[in-house]
Amino acid sequence: MKFLSKFPEIALLGTSNYIIDNTGAITGKRVVPVNPDFSLLMKQNLFNHGSVIFKKSVVRELGGFNEFLRNAQDYELWLRIAKKYPVANLDEPLYYLRMHDENVTRANAEDSVLYSLFATKLNNGSLDQKTIKSITNNGIKTLIPKLTKDELVIYHNALANTNIRNGNFIEGRVHYQRIFYFTPWDLLNIFRFFRSYLGKKCDFENIQDLPIALESLSHSENIIIRG
Repeated sequence: MKFLSKFPEIALLGTSNYIIDNTGAITGKRVVPVNPDFSLLMKQNLFNHGSVIFKKSVVRELGGFNEFLRNAQDYELWLRIAKKYPVANLDEPLYYLRMHDENVTRANAEDSVLYSLFATKLNNGSLDQKTIKSITNNGIKTLIPKLTKDELVIYHNALANTNIRNGNFIEGRVHYQRIFYFTPWDLLNIFRFFRSYLGKKCDFENIQDLPIALESLSHSENIIIRG
């Protein structure tokens, strides 16, 4: 509250968070940018939902949550807020996020990434009203033919990583191979593809730190540090 008293113009405030396992033990932390402006938010959700506070008047002004977006309702609302008002994060972890990777199914991952991509497309003006209405009426998977090359990379990467975490290495590699079609010399994707052949014999939770670190350095966005 001290931060908001000092910067009353901030309409949305979040924090970094600790990552905990099923036992409540801290396994790492997610450090988010303190100034996640609209351009950064268009690349990924940089707010931890459970940590945020926002101005009720702003949310009412913007029409609240878009209920069609299901598990991306919060992300799409943060985008609308950031498009019009200053937003911020505290780099201090003040929230504990329990990770349940084993509960993230392929269907859940596909829906999540598609709703998130739909949220960004609603806010960058790349969809006309006829297309938006069609997707709303016919289901989120009808968005796939409307995705750009970069968006398809995000889509396949999310499905690949989910399958790998769940031990579905063959299906995971199929999605990594599809990414090669769009970005054949993506070193991070090459690393992930060959890493998948290590299978369950390696500690996947630790070995995935390398691509996380590479992503963080190359994009200067959120960093996950494992304890």
